[in-house]
Formats: sequence, C-alpha cells, structure tokens
Amino acid sequence: THLDDMNSKFVDLQYKYDHDMKAKV
Repeated sequence: THLDDMNSKFVDLQYKYDHDMKAKV
C-alpha cells in the first residue's frame, strides 16, 4: 500500500541516518 511504501522509505532513511551518526563518532 501507499502507507507501507512511505513507511519503508522512512525506515530506510532512519537506518542510513543512524549509520551515518555512528560513522561520525
């Protein structure tokens, strides 16, 4: 569904953001 698509993109962004934050430390 559209909501699932948005949610999957959000999770992907959150994962990348979390990964970048850990990489900076």
